[in-house]
Amino acid sequence: MIKIGRMCAALFLALSTFAGAAEKVDVLAGVDRNEMALGDTFTLTISVTSDSSVAVNEPRLPDLSGFELINSWSSSESRSTFSNGTFQVSQTKSFNYMLA
Repeated sequence: MIKIGRMCAALFLALSTFAGAAEKVDVLAGVDRNEMALGDTFTLTISVTSDSSVAVNEPRLPDLSGFELINSWSSSESRSTFSNGTFQVSQTKSFNYMLA
């Protein structure tokens, strides 16, 4: 458990450089479970959301020794809303890593 927490903290620090790239950029990193047994897999997800168009490259992961990368994939999402006469758009790029 401590190893996963340290990895997420390192990712947050590494990804915080996105914050200066646009007016508003949110970077979230998380895992899909809180408890694991030996041999279990988990998915680490890193999401970058912005209210403007931002080029997002795949993040550089910290040293993952002790983990095996099983699979990785990415996805993109765009949301548009019109509320009180204002049109808002947000874009999210997510990077997923299945680790064991």
